Amino acid sequence: MTRNTKLGYEVRVIVAMSIYVIIMMIVWPLARGEANLWLKSLYALAPVPPMLYVVWLMAQRILRSDELEQRTHMIGLGV
Repeated sequence: MTRNTKLGYEVRVIVAMSIYVIIMMIVWPLARGEANLWLKSLYALAPVPPMLYVVWLMAQRILRSDELEQRTHMIGLGV
């Protein structure tokens, strides 16, 4: 992976995780005090999209890497 794509990957992960933290800081107090089950479920699912985006970014990074790095990642995931 070249320097530019690694930097771009890291920036995207940092932005996505920052959005995740902001959502958690806003939603957590609201979810704890909410009595409506549907709204509480919506609050609980609010941080999921940034996490799915990070998982997708990780998968794209593994798919674009060379064979040795892919194998190393797969062994690590298997363990």
